[in-house]
Amino acid sequence: MKQKLFIIAAILVFTVSAAACSAKNEGSASTAAAKTETTADADRTNDAGTAEADAADLSTGDSQEGEGTVTGVVEENKGFMITVVADDDEEAYVFTLDETQSEKYKDIKSGEKITVSYTNGLPTPDNLDTIVTDIQPAK
Repeated sequence: MKQKLFIIAAILVFTVSAAACSAKNEGSASTAAAKTETTADADRTNDAGTAEADAADLSTGDSQEGEGTVTGVVEENKGFMITVVADDDEEAYVFTLDETQSEKYKDIKSGEKITVSYTNGLPTPDNLDTIVTDIQPAK
């Protein structure tokens, strides 16, 4: 009798876990669909052709495919990633490093002022494709 109850309880726990995981994936799909719709709306707006919007996109440098630099103070260097607090907006950016860069920049300490050159836009939770091209001491 106890064995039957244990088996039923185990099946119930498994079923609830599977249902919770499948519900989580459905939420991600709707979020992705909403982002796609927003991107499509932005494309239509740009196609309508306002020179001001195009100029604003170019001047920010924060576009997904943009290149740029961030100058700031190192908050943390874990070897595989460096967290930099930007001087401009006091925003913290986390730059991931590959194995070669990890070795090259391992001596950078917290509190040092550096300039990070990057491609593919600034690192954000929505943009994980940022590539660090160079890190130099700031002047």
